[in-house]
Amino acid sequence: MTLDEGLINTITYFVAAACTLGIYTVLYRENRIFRFLEHVFIGVAAGYGLMIAITEVLDPRWWKPMVTENTVVISACDMQNGWIGGTLDEQLKREGDASIRWELKRTQTLKFTKPPMSWADARYIKLWLHSSVRTQYSIQLAIGTAPERGEKYAWLSTMIPLDFRGWREIMLPLDEFTKQGEPNLKEVRVVELRAPRELQRTDAVIHLDNIRHCIGRKWYWIFALVGGLLYYTIFTPRFAWMSRFIIGLTMGLQSGYTFKAFALIFYPHIERSIRPIYVPGNPLLTFNNIVYIVILLCVLVYFFFSIEHRHAAVRTPARIGRWLLMVTFGLIFGNTVMARFSLFIKRVDFLIDQFPWLK
Repeated sequence: MTLDEGLINTITYFVAAACTLGIYTVLYRENRIFRFLEHVFIGVAAGYGLMIAITEVLDPRWWKPMVTENTVVISACDMQNGWIGGTLDEQLKREGDASIRWELKRTQTLKFTKPPMSWADARYIKLWLHSSVRTQYSIQLAIGTAPERGEKYAWLSTMIPLDFRGWREIMLPLDEFTKQGEPNLKEVRVVELRAPRELQRTDAVIHLDNIRHCIGRKWYWIFALVGGLLYYTIFTPRFAWMSRFIIGLTMGLQSGYTFKAFALIFYPHIERSIRPIYVPGNPLLTFNNIVYIVILLCVLVYFFFSIEHRHAAVRTPARIGRWLLMVTFGLIFGNTVMARFSLFIKRVDFLIDQFPWLK
């Protein structure tokens, strides 16, 4: 038995309207309906927040990087797009729908011209390789990047021995690659495979499948779990002192981050306050600068407590600064009230314009 979608929407609207009206009953007085709906809202919000933390933070940013290889597909080898020197083979494949067939007797070089550009965090490359013959020769895998300086490609290269027949998964650590020039893995342009002429004479055929670069498992992130569990020692009087370490560490890191953010946000404001008052040919901007400087000095004098505000030269600007602050705080409060009214207007719009029984 399946419920009609329109019926489900109607029930949803009725429940939402009942909750909205129930919450607004607190405007009359405190009551059990409001208390019940308040607890429901807090419980749903807590559950929703927990699911967001699991699905968008813990799972993708902590668990998966810790237990998986964090792979980025260079080429799934399911399409011809980007490959030069090879053909698509849907018969012989290891993963996916197809593989790239490279006949060495026809071409000595196989190129892939559309790799992902940034490999900055990559530690090794993995690919499936199929060789039709077992041989003593090797093929060269080369990565062409935009150089740090100059116009020509800079290269990273390594050799892959073909001492096997059939499919084999190849793992190639990037720190073992030979460098030519000054390669920049933030701007990878091409991936090439090159065969020696001796290997071409063997009529060997190579198949490639699922080429990817990997960051590797971040096993050390398990220590984040230890730090997180220290928070819960606060519920045990015997071990509550352990929670102070992680709380202190978190507060220290957050303080440093906040100070950095404060400097990045307010330093430009301070820099802009140091400006010439008179702007030739622009009287409006000159007047604006004068008003800006007067307001700035009045507010600063109000907060200057080293001397008493008895003399008129100090008392008058301080009083003006206090009124200017009151105006500013009033504007901030007005914006807050407007935000609350916008929420109220949305709920009224829902009850009047969107509710099914009023349509």
